[in-house]
Amino acid sequence: MEKGVWILVLLVFIGVGFNVALAQQNQTNKSLAIEKPKQASVPTEKTNISKPSSKEENSKEVWENESAKIKTDNESVEVLKTNNSFEALPPKINNESFNFSRKDAENRSGAANNTEKNESGEFLSNYSFVNLDDLINKSEKNESKNDNVSVVESPKKRGESEEKKEVKKIKKSLVKDGKIEVEFEIFENESIDISKKEIEANGEKVVRVSSPKHFERPVRVYSDLPRPVKKEDIRILWENEKNKIVEDVLYIDEDSDGLVERVSWIVPHLSTQYYRIIIKTRDGGDSSSLGLKILSPSNESVVENPVKFEIEINYTNKSLVNCSLKIDGKSYAFNFSGKNDSHYFSEGSHSFSVFCFDSSKPSISASESGNFRVEDRFKLDVEPFSFVGFPLKGSVSANGGVVSIFLEKIGGEKKFVKNISGNFPQNFEINKSLRGSVGKYRVIAVSDYFDRPARLEKNVSVGSASVSFDNEVEVGSSVEFSVNIDSEGSGSYDFYVGNERVKNNVAFNGKTQSKISKKMDSGGSFKVSLEVFVGGEKYVFDFGSISVKETQDKKNPEVELLFPEWEDVVNTRDITFRYKASDNVFLSNCSLELYNATKGSSGVYKTDTLIFPLNAQDKNLAFKSKPKNNEEVSVKILNFDAGDYIWEVKCFDNSSNKGWNFNYFRVDFGNSSTTSFEKDSGENYSREAEVRDLIKKVNGFLEKENNYGAVEREVLEKMGISKDMALYKKRLVQIDQDFRFNLRFLDDAKKRKRIEELNKEIDEIKSKIVLGISVKDDYEFSKNSLDMSLEDILSRYLELTGTSIKRSALRSLVESNKELQSKLRTKVKSRKVSIQYLDHKKDIVLVEKSFDLNDESVKTLFEVLPEDVGSAVFLVNGKKVGGGIYEFNLDELKNKEIVYYFEDNFDLKKIEKTESVLFSEEVSDSGFSITGMFSGIGDSIDIYSFFFLFLVACMGYFGFFVFEKVRLELWKRDLNVEMIIDLIGQAREHLRRDELEYAKEKYQKMKELYPRLPRKCKPFFYKEIRKILLSINKKDAFRLLREYERAKEEFRKEDALAIHKKLSEIYKKLPQKYRDRIYQRIVKGEI
Repeated sequence: MEKGVWILVLLVFIGVGFNVALAQQNQTNKSLAIEKPKQASVPTEKTNISKPSSKEENSKEVWENESAKIKTDNESVEVLKTNNSFEALPPKINNESFNFSRKDAENRSGAANNTEKNESGEFLSNYSFVNLDDLINKSEKNESKNDNVSVVESPKKRGESEEKKEVKKIKKSLVKDGKIEVEFEIFENESIDISKKEIEANGEKVVRVSSPKHFERPVRVYSDLPRPVKKEDIRILWENEKNKIVEDVLYIDEDSDGLVERVSWIVPHLSTQYYRIIIKTRDGGDSSSLGLKILSPSNESVVENPVKFEIEINYTNKSLVNCSLKIDGKSYAFNFSGKNDSHYFSEGSHSFSVFCFDSSKPSISASESGNFRVEDRFKLDVEPFSFVGFPLKGSVSANGGVVSIFLEKIGGEKKFVKNISGNFPQNFEINKSLRGSVGKYRVIAVSDYFDRPARLEKNVSVGSASVSFDNEVEVGSSVEFSVNIDSEGSGSYDFYVGNERVKNNVAFNGKTQSKISKKMDSGGSFKVSLEVFVGGEKYVFDFGSISVKETQDKKNPEVELLFPEWEDVVNTRDITFRYKASDNVFLSNCSLELYNATKGSSGVYKTDTLIFPLNAQDKNLAFKSKPKNNEEVSVKILNFDAGDYIWEVKCFDNSSNKGWNFNYFRVDFGNSSTTSFEKDSGENYSREAEVRDLIKKVNGFLEKENNYGAVEREVLEKMGISKDMALYKKRLVQIDQDFRFNLRFLDDAKKRKRIEELNKEIDEIKSKIVLGISVKDDYEFSKNSLDMSLEDILSRYLELTGTSIKRSALRSLVESNKELQSKLRTKVKSRKVSIQYLDHKKDIVLVEKSFDLNDESVKTLFEVLPEDVGSAVFLVNGKKVGGGIYEFNLDELKNKEIVYYFEDNFDLKKIEKTESVLFSEEVSDSGFSITGMFSGIGDSIDIYSFFFLFLVACMGYFGFFVFEKVRLELWKRDLNVEMIIDLIGQAREHLRRDELEYAKEKYQKMKELYPRLPRKCKPFFYKEIRKILLSINKKDAFRLLREYERAKEEFRKEDALAIHKKLSEIYKKLPQKYRDRIYQRIVKGEI
C-alpha cells in the first residue's frame, strides 16, 4: 500500500510538470506550430441594398504556382510541381449540359438599343492606376446623385408555382432617378447588400460594385457615359483582372442618334470589383501625340508561319504605353517592342487590329488594323549557321511552279543558285564555293506560283575555325596549339590530337582564340582535329597531322661564356654579359644568374648571395627562349659595386638535358676613381650593418636548431618558431637587395615611401628574432572527466552568445551533453619554456592538447580556462567566446589538437584545472534511459506496473517538447532560422483567417529562404513548410471546387471550363484522401 501512495504522489508531481510544459509549448506554437487552418464562418445578413461603407476589401491578384525545389540532406522534393503521375480529374464539362439564356437588358431600361458583342482583349500586366478605394471614397462626399434610391422587386412570372419555394429566385434592381443601376437575382430568404459607386474624371469614369460578403452569381451593371460617343470609341477595363477588356458590353442609344449614351455589362461575382470606362479621344484631342505604325505584317501581305507582329511607337514616354493585339477577334498577349510576338495561323486570310494607349491617361490612344494572308505551303528552311568549307543545306516547299534560290551576302552581291520544280518539298545544297568568306548571308526563295512573285528569306551566319601549330617536333617537347573560332553564334568544341581528346566542351561566343598546350610523350604522326557544336549540329574539322620524332638524345648542351672571362677585372659599373650555347638537336632555353662571391682559405671561389635576377622584370631579362646554336646572347646589367662576383649560365635542350658554365670576376674601379663614385643609396641605407647582423643572427639560430634535443625541436615546431625564422631571413635578404639595387629605379616620392616601409619592417622583424630557447620543466597527464560543473559552463556559454532558454531546457541540454564527455579522451603536455629574443627574455607555459574522439558526429569543442589560470594565446584557429571559454570546430583542427601558451610562470599542475568539453546542440529524444524503470517489478505485471508505464509516457512526452524547444532556441541564433520561424507563424495565422493570398506570399518567401538554412535545420523546416503548402493547396482546391459547382448551377459554361482547368493543376498536388473527395463530388455532380 505504501508503495502505491508514493506512486500516486509522484504522478501528481509529473502531472503538474506536464501542464507547465504544455503551456510553454503552446506559447512557442504561437510562432512555430503549423496547424490545420480553420474554416472561417460567414454571418448571415438581411437583404438590404444601401450606400456602401467607406472601407471595401481590395481584390487580390491571382497567385500562380511556380516550380521550386527544396533540398534536404537526403532527398530532393519538388514543392509546388511534381512529375509523379496522378489520378486524372473527370473529363471537362460536356458542352451540352449548359443551356444559356439571356434577357435583353435594354427592354428593362425602357430604351431601344443595339447589342453587339465586343471583341475580347487583354492589356499588359504593367497597366497601373491610382488607388481606386481612395479615389472613390475621397469623391463620395462630392457625389450629388446618391439619393432617391429604391429597390424594385420584379413581379412573379405568370404560372410560377408556389410549390418550388426552395429553388425560387427573386429578381432585384437598384434604381436611381428612375434608371436601373444594378440587376441581380437572389434566392428566397437570401440576403445580400450590393452597392454601386461612380466617379468621373478626365473624361473617364471609374465604377465600383461591391458587397460586404462574397456573392458568386452574376450582377448586371448599368452606367451613363460622360458624353455620347460612337460604340467603337468605348473601352471598359476590368481592373481586378489586370485591366482585361470587357467583351460582352450592351451599348444603349437612348435617343436613336447613332451615339451611345449608356452601357451595361455583367459582373461575374463580388465582393468588390472595379471597372474603368475609357472614351477614346478623336479629332482635336491628344491622340495625335501618340503615333502608331504597323511594321509587320504589312496590310494585305502574304506571310508564312510563324507570323511576327512588330509595331513602332512614337510617343514622348514609351514606358507608359500599353498595347493590345487582336487577330480574328481573339486577344493575344503583346509586347509593343515586338521581340517575342510571333504566332502560327491557319492558311488563308486573317484580320488584325492593335490598340495602344497611355496608361497614365488612357484617353490618349491610337489604333491600327489590317489584313494578311498565310500561304504556309510555301516554306523555306535553312540552317541558321554554317562554317567555311561546309555546304549550306536547306529545303523548300511550294504549291507548285518554279522556285528560284538565291544567295546574297548582306551588303554585297546576290548570286543565283538554282531553280527547283516538280514534287515538293525538296532539299538543296549551296556549294561552299558560292559562299566565300566569313560573314552574314541571306538565302532567298522566289515562287512564281501566285499572282505576283512570293518571296521568302532566311538569314545565315557563316563562321570559320582554324588551328595553328608546329607540325614537326621532338619527343618530350610541349606543343602549343592556337585554336581560332570566328562565329556569329555561341557553341562549344572538343579538341583532339590523334585519338586523345585533349580539351572537352570548350565554350566560345563570337570571335574566340584559345591556347592549348600538350606535351608529346611518344613519337609518330598524330591527326589534329576539332569537333565544333553549334545549334545542335556537329562540324568536324581536320587540320592535318603533327610529326613527333623519337630521339635518344643524352648529350648535354655546351655553354661558352664570352665576357667576363675567368678572373677578369672589370672597371665599369655597367657590364654586358655575353655567352653562346649549342646542342646536337636544338636548345630549349638558357638563363643567367649573378651572385656575390667569396674566396675561401683554400683559394676556391664560391657563390654567396643571389643578386640577379630578383624580380619578374629581371627574370625576363635573364631568360632566353629557344636560342639558336652558337648564337651570341647579351644581357646588360647596370650599376655594379666594387667586389667579387660569379656569373653562371644554364641551358636546356628539348630532351631536358642541362649544360652550364660559370666564371669568377672582380669589379675594381682603381684608387684614382673610387672617390668619384658613392655607394648606391648609401645615405638612405644607414642600417646596412644592422641588417647584415640580423641575417647572421638568424643563420646562427637555424644552425643551432639541429643541435637541440627532441623536446626543444617539438616546442619550436608547435610554436612555429623555425618556420618564422626562415621567413625572417628571406625577408631580410630581400630588404638588403632592395636597398642596394632596386631603389634606384623609383622616383623620389616612391623611394622615400619605400624606405619608410623597409625600415618599419626591419624593426618588426628585429623584435621577433629568437636567439635560443630552453625547456625548464614539463608535465604530462591524461584526462577523460570534468572537474568543473557542466551546467555552469553551458549556462555561461549560452549567456555570452545571447541564447535564452528555460531552466528546464537547460537541464535537458546538460543531461544530453553529459553523455558526450565519456566519448572524449584528452592527452595533455605542458612545458615551461624560456625564449631568448634580441633585447629581452620571455618565460611562458606551453600547453598541447591532443584529443581521441570516438564519435565523428560531434563537431564543437570548448576549451575552458579558469580565472586563476589567466588568459592564453592560442596558436590554432578558434573563436573566443568570453569568460574563459574558447570554441573550436573539430573538423578544422589539424591532427585533432590545440596549442596555446600563457605568458606566465606558474606551477604546471594548474593546467589540470583547464577543461576540454564536447558540445552538441542536438539533444537526444529522451533525457533519460527508460530501461531501468522496470527493475524490481518482478515477473508479473500488476497495477503499479501500469502506473509506471503511464509515468514513463508522460515523461517522454514532456521531454520531447522540452528538447524540441531547446533545439529551436539554439537554432534561432541563426538569423535565417529566426526569419523562417516568423514566416511560418505568419502563414499559419493567414490560413486561420482564410487569407489565402497572404499565406501564399509568405510561402514564396519561405521557398527563397530555405536554401540558406543551416544543414542540420533543413529536415525539420522542410516538414513544416510542406504542411503550409498542403494547407494552401487544400484551401485553394476546395474554393475552386465550390466556384466550379456554382458555375455549373448557373450555366456559366466558360467560367466552369476555366475553373475546371485551374482545379486540375492543384488536384495533382493533393494527398490521395483529398483527391478522392474532390473526385467524388465532381463525378456525383456530373452524374
